[in-house]
This record gives sequence, structure tokens and C-alpha cells, in this order.
Amino acid sequence: MAGRKQSADHIRAIGVLAPVVISARLQMLGLELMKPTAAGRRETIDMIAEKPLALMLAGMAIQAEMVRQAIGFWQNLLVPQAWSARDCEALAAAALAPVARQVRANARRLTR
Repeated sequence: MAGRKQSADHIRAIGVLAPVVISARLQMLGLELMKPTAAGRRETIDMIAEKPLALMLAGMAIQAEMVRQAIGFWQNLLVPQAWSARDCEALAAAALAPVARQVRANARRLTR
């Protein structure tokens, strides 16, 4: 189960690498305005298209974690356990995982 450490790792990756991705893309957009290229056009389209995809993946990850927790709830009726903040942390980690993965991939690709 995803927990507080995974959430913190995802937030750290997003916080550190997102500015790198943004600055690389702004530089590419500026250069693209002066001299358009096929690679620049492709990067611009990818930049726009990945936002709804990341939102969809985060939503699907949250839903999958909620289903996992719902199944666990019914299993725990036999052996009652108290609800804990770990459940919310697992939802947060599930939502942040696809976003952090994409930010890491973009930073790796754009800084080559």
C-alpha cells in the first residue's frame, strides 16, 4: 500500500523537476516562435495533450485505490480495524504517482 513516504517522494519529484520541465519547454517555445520545426511542433502538441491524460490517469489511480480500500472494508468487517489516515495517504500517493512519473520522464527527456 502506498503511504506517506511515497506521497512525499512524489511531491518532492514534482516540486524539483516541474520547474526544470517548465523552463526547458518555455525555451523551446521561444525558439519555436522564431524558427518552427517539426520536433518543436510535436513537443508543443505533446505538452498540451499530456495534461488531460495525466488527469485521467490520476483519476483512474484514485478509483483503483478506492476499490481496493472498499474491498478491504468488507474484509475487515470480520476483523474490525480502525480507519486510519493511511487510507487517505494511499489515495494521495495513488493520485500523485502518474503525475510524478510523467514529470520525471519529461525532465529526463528534455534535459538530454
